[in-house]
Amino acid sequence: KQDKQSLLDVNRPRYVKNMSEEEHKLLKQLKGEYEVKGLKRSMQVTMQYNGIIRARNRAIDALPEWARAEAEEFDMTPPPLNRWIATETPPIKGYNQSKLAEEIQEPEPKEEAKQIENVSN
Repeated sequence: KQDKQSLLDVNRPRYVKNMSEEEHKLLKQLKGEYEVKGLKRSMQVTMQYNGIIRARNRAIDALPEWARAEAEEFDMTPPPLNRWIATETPPIKGYNQSKLAEEIQEPEPKEEAKQIENVSN
C-alpha cells in the first residue's frame, strides 16, 4: 500500500543523479519542443479530419433531395468476420493458422462431469 506522500510526488520533477544543472535545463527545453511539435501534429490531424467532414457535408448537400436522406443515414452493418486485419509483425516461417486450428481440440470433460452425465441418463 502506498502512502499519500508517494502519490503526491507523482507530479514533482524527478532528477537523475549525476546530471548537471545544464543537462537538466537542456532536457527541459527538449521536452518543451517535443510538446509543441506534438500539439502542432495533433492540430494538423484535427484540421485534416475537419476538412474531410466538411467535404462530406458539402457532397451530401449537393445531392438531390431524394438521395440526401439515404446519404445522411449511418451504415451500421457490421464488417465481415473473415476480413483481413493488418498486423505489425512480419509472416512467421512455418506458421499456419488453419493447421494450428486443427491441432487444437476441445479439452476432455472432467471425471465429475462424466459421472453427472451417467447419473442423469
